[in-house]
Amino acid sequence: MKEYIRFCEKDFEIRKNTRRKRIAVGIDSHGTWFVGAPDFFSKEQLIKILAENENTSKLIGRIEAKIGEIPPKRAWNESEELLFRGKFFPLRWTEAPAAPPLELRDEAFYISSRRHGKEIETFELWYERQLYRILREILPVWAQRLSAAPIKVSVKTVKTFWGSCSAKNRITFSSRLALTPPELLEYVVVHELAHLKYMNHSDKFWQEIARHIPDYKERRANLRKNGASYKWW
Repeated sequence: MKEYIRFCEKDFEIRKNTRRKRIAVGIDSHGTWFVGAPDFFSKEQLIKILAENENTSKLIGRIEAKIGEIPPKRAWNESEELLFRGKFFPLRWTEAPAAPPLELRDEAFYISSRRHGKEIETFELWYERQLYRILREILPVWAQRLSAAPIKVSVKTVKTFWGSCSAKNRITFSSRLALTPPELLEYVVVHELAHLKYMNHSDKFWQEIARHIPDYKERRANLRKNGASYKWW
């Protein structure tokens, strides 16, 4: 169940993460204000920290000034395009009775008219399945190169991180990675596999990544710069 706190006359959704070390505030593509925080912070602590930080109100003001830059919600018409593996494909509706809910063919996304009103869920499931398929191809290759094999691999629609590695050697990837160019997905895969050897971001961790992806800094910067565009909602 989602939790919220009230601050500066706004309701902030609390989004906790065990790997987060700092508190951050922002607004997502749906217009929802949120505060990201380490898992151990209580609601009362968050409110106190935000209230005592004189820069918080200024930051919220700067974010508000940029709200107009948030793209409008999709109309799901045939003038739109959606990403897959870094390439845009036009959206097409089909009335064919036997058509699958969604498929990529002839350089276009074909979505069944039966899915009207359920477009986001339809694309979410499709991207999850595609990322599983891609990971089955590339993950064993990279696991062998790094001599690091996860116990379990999951794909979830997560908007706050690209990949996560737990202390129990379980890796979770965001389904949004199915939209990124192959080289960015490759970077995230190597990043998470490296965490199986180094559960931190130490010099040895980055040296391990650099050994396999010499241009990882450029890929990382690309993912940060363009990350907001890799979405289907």
